[in-house]
Amino acid sequence: MTPALNELPLQPFVDAEGQLPLAELEGIGIYAIYDRDRQLQLIHYSRNVSLSLQQHLLRQPDRCYWFRAQRCDRPDRQQLEALQQAWLAEQLQVPPGNGDQAADWEPRLDVRQWLPESELTAILTASDFEQPQLLKAAARRWETELLAQLTARGVRQSLRFDPKQKELGRLTLKSDRPTVSVITP
Repeated sequence: MTPALNELPLQPFVDAEGQLPLAELEGIGIYAIYDRDRQLQLIHYSRNVSLSLQQHLLRQPDRCYWFRAQRCDRPDRQQLEALQQAWLAEQLQVPPGNGDQAADWEPRLDVRQWLPESELTAILTASDFEQPQLLKAAARRWETELLAQLTARGVRQSLRFDPKQKELGRLTLKSDRPTVSVITP
C-alpha cells in the first residue's frame, strides 16, 4: 500500500552539490512537484519518474523546487490512476498542473511554440532537407537558454539531449534506459 502524499519525504530537486538526486527513482511510479514556497504544482505518474522529473524541471524551472515520489514495483495503469486520484483527493484544491495549466507541464519541449512567427514560417516553408537543420538550430538555441537557467539555479549535473529529437524541434532528455516514455491517460 502506498502512503498518503504528505507522509512521503519532501526532497529538493537540486542538492547542495548541484546534482539532481533522482537516480533511485528510475522506474515506474508516481510523484508530486512543489514550487519554491512548497505549494503543490502537479501530481503525475510515469514509467520513469527520474526522467519525467528532469523533463518537468526543464519545462518549468521556476516551479520545480521540491518533490515527493513513490516507486511502484508492479503497477498497472489503473493502479497508478487510482493512486493519482487518491493523492488529488487529499488536496483542498486541484494543483495547477492537473487543472487549467496542465499543458504547461507536458514533458516534451517543442521549441516551435517559442519561435517568432517569421522564423516558424521560414521553417515550415523550408525544403525537406533544410527544415530539420533549421529546427535543430532553434532547438540548440533553446537548449543553451534552458541550461543557463538551470546553471543559475545551481544545477551542475550534465544533462544530455537526444540529438535526433532536435531535428524535430524537440528538447528531450536522453536516457540510457531503453524504455522511457511517459504514460499518458
